[in-house]
Amino acid sequence: MQVMEANESGYTVADLLGLVLADRKTESEWLNHLSQLEYVGCRKILKAVGFEAVDLETLLHIQEEASHALLLKQLAVELEPATPGWTGGRLSALGWAYMSELDREVSALLPADRGQLAYPLVSFVVEKRVMLLYPAYRNATAHPRVRSVLNSILAQEGRHESRFERWSKKELPAELIARARAIEVGKWNRFCERVEQVLRD
Repeated sequence: MQVMEANESGYTVADLLGLVLADRKTESEWLNHLSQLEYVGCRKILKAVGFEAVDLETLLHIQEEASHALLLKQLAVELEPATPGWTGGRLSALGWAYMSELDREVSALLPADRGQLAYPLVSFVVEKRVMLLYPAYRNATAHPRVRSVLNSILAQEGRHESRFERWSKKELPAELIARARAIEVGKWNRFCERVEQVLRD
């Protein structure tokens, strides 16, 4: 596996995937959880961008994130028809915490008069994580259908990452972007630790 991003606790993407791909039921939980995270991302766009500021690219981003949530949920149900709703899974609360804490802390880095940049900045750091995680997951899963869907999602997520990277670098100083990415790494590390605790119980 090419991606081996270690966190402060020594975890890597491979460590995380070793846990969530342990069996079919657990992988279904993981897919359900990824679906939840994609939905949360979609909802945060809707909340962050005022009606008057919505343009074609924003609408496309909303549509694609919602589509990713749907595709991943469908995969979860294919692997495990009894897949629960997002509030019924063991990982559910962990995803809400990761996304809400990340959004709050990254948004707080921006001065009051630049609050409109929270959407591209938070999106940028989340897309960076996606582009580390999804290729590794695609390569590790044993299910061809999952690989196929992830390939489709990655084509869109790569475009999102490039868009928000250009936007952030144009509008924000490099130091602030680095601080935002450091916050995300810390939140992701904590998320991985919590996933391990839950799945090993």
